[in-house]
Amino acid sequence: MDDSDYRFPDPVRQGIAADVGNSATELGSALLENFASRGSLPVNLLDYATADATDQTAHVQAAIDAVPTGGTLTVPAGVVFRVDGELVLSKAMTISSPGRGGFYSQIAGTTAQRMLRITSGDTHLRGLLLTGPQRTSAADQYGVHITGASSTAQIESVTVVGCELTNFAYAGVFAQHVKRIKIDGNRIHDIAYAGIMVASCIDGSIDDNDVWNITQAGYVNSYGITASRTPGSLIDSPRSTGLSISSNRVTGVPLWAGIDTHGGQGLLISKNIIRDTGTAISLVSAQNAAMAYVFAPLDMEIADNLIDSTVTNGTRGAGINLSGNATQQASGKIHGNTVRGHGLQSAGAGAGIYLENTLGAVVTANTVIEPAPSGINAYTNNVGFVISHNIVVDQWSNSVNTKAVNCQLGSNSGYVGENTALANGKTATYTVANGFGVFVANQTNNAIMLGANRMAATVTALYDPGAKSGIGFLGAPAAAKAASPGTATGTDAAVINAVSTALRNYGLIN
Repeated sequence: MDDSDYRFPDPVRQGIAADVGNSATELGSALLENFASRGSLPVNLLDYATADATDQTAHVQAAIDAVPTGGTLTVPAGVVFRVDGELVLSKAMTISSPGRGGFYSQIAGTTAQRMLRITSGDTHLRGLLLTGPQRTSAADQYGVHITGASSTAQIESVTVVGCELTNFAYAGVFAQHVKRIKIDGNRIHDIAYAGIMVASCIDGSIDDNDVWNITQAGYVNSYGITASRTPGSLIDSPRSTGLSISSNRVTGVPLWAGIDTHGGQGLLISKNIIRDTGTAISLVSAQNAAMAYVFAPLDMEIADNLIDSTVTNGTRGAGINLSGNATQQASGKIHGNTVRGHGLQSAGAGAGIYLENTLGAVVTANTVIEPAPSGINAYTNNVGFVISHNIVVDQWSNSVNTKAVNCQLGSNSGYVGENTALANGKTATYTVANGFGVFVANQTNNAIMLGANRMAATVTALYDPGAKSGIGFLGAPAAAKAASPGTATGTDAAVINAVSTALRNYGLIN
């Protein structure tokens, strides 16, 4: 027996649908007496559409249009409807399935499609299965496409929860100009470009999602989850801010980034498991209207993530990359993460954790396992950083010398202390045993304050041919070398004060 055996005949069901909310009829009056509003009565999609492998776009849209504001359209469990067009949700409503009912597309080739297009706030998707037409060629094809009209006309309170999205070219879920967005508990897989992409979204969560197999077919890059902005001014294209990206499981983005931001601010990226990605967490700059990368990521917190490249041949990028630009330095705290097998072993800049063009960055209490060739690389123009209490295990390379903590080029200034290098049996041409502990390049504007690093496993605990490091900063007055300095003056005052500010901002000193 199927659903048609116990439903009312079509004419009866259509009559009931017409009476719902109509106080002029006996049935409508009774329904209104027993339900607070028509919005509390779900609309069943089977009353409008047929799961018969023909295109049901018009019928499904009619069902959506029939749902009152604030109401619910129910898609029966396990029932999928072919939709080759675009379904538009332009009012507050919910589409829900108790068990992976949903929609699939059979449009040809690279024809554009936004399967579910949401343009209204207070709109919610729950438990749906959305299957796209293809993922082998670049195309403007989305599972869910959520957009406010502009940065000054955002929509608010949109959720995508407990859904499964697969086989789309551009993105499983895309959102722009949305406030209080919630994309939680979804399964998103077999996508060409991005599993989840949000741009200029403010406050909300991207939590507890499973994202896997982002193939990059037809594209030059790819993302498991990205919270960014489109090129333009910060007025027209604000930063994504105040988002939690936490407890996700991202696997299989081998050619690019697992979790990414271009120019985000105040993002919390925590407790994720990220495996088999090119760069696990990439925090880089965004473009202005002239397409110049001038907006650095700011106030980032990267905490307690488990990162594993799943390869042992040193062919992946950094596990965590925090980079600003010559116009604006990046800022953030990277702490409590475990990073395994990241860093390009053939490149001197390779590292498990990588910093470039940062101000007041804090890298502390991380464990970096089998990085290549450096555990942590403060590459260049990192001012007022703190790199402390990290453990680097089995740094290695078959091409270049290894470093546990590498201050590779010039204009690096900060504190490096209480870090440890360990050996655990990794074999390679260059390992911990013939590598460096702390490396400080003999280049302009380098000034490194050292703490008690434990680098006995390396052949050279400190390599500093230009005498750019010491217990205090070179040239700084004695008062500026205190363990918890106040406001310094003198040659290196800016550096001292940046370190002090970073330490205070993250609660490491009073």
